[in-house]
Amino acid sequence: MTPRRSAAILVVLVAASTLGPAAARAAAFGRGTLEFTPSLGFSHASLSFGGTDAGSTTTLDVLGLVGYGVTDRVELTGGLLLDHRAVSAPGSSSESATAIGATAGLQLNLAGRGRVIPFFRGAVGVATHSGDLSPGTQTTLIAPIVAAGIRLMVGASASVNVGVGYRHESTALGVSDLSGNTLEAEVGVSIIARHGR
Repeated sequence: MTPRRSAAILVVLVAASTLGPAAARAAAFGRGTLEFTPSLGFSHASLSFGGTDAGSTTTLDVLGLVGYGVTDRVELTGGLLLDHRAVSAPGSSSESATAIGATAGLQLNLAGRGRVIPFFRGAVGVATHSGDLSPGTQTTLIAPIVAAGIRLMVGASASVNVGVGYRHESTALGVSDLSGNTLEAEVGVSIIARHGR
């Protein structure tokens, strides 16, 4: 992460933590709470062999989750996943693959201090692929999908979410017996559409 990006994230986090009155009420979402959580994930790897450029891989994920509070701390989650990967090698053109899929799981919102609420999320998913980097036609199973981070409450109806996510893919890129692992930084927001009891 570049110093400029780190500074921008820090400014957003500080601003979010000072806005609006009180988080004690916001920390417990309540049964029946409904929230929407769009988020972005990004990873980039530069490869080298003996100090010589051997290419790079870039992954960008867009995840749109809907969460429903079954208790004041536990949410059922489900949503859509859009994943784009690009691979480039020296002296050749870039290849890419795009996946679209769905996920379902649980999120645990822990008791926090003030406006900061730690969270853990676990899910499973499926995806189909297209693109020149994706020669297979089989459905990819994504399990497990895990993420952990913090939610910084902005008032009682929104939060800025920062975390780290990991996922394992079986039949990666639609190719039988190919598996993949992804570790990425995540940033998103949550909008609480309805407060529970």
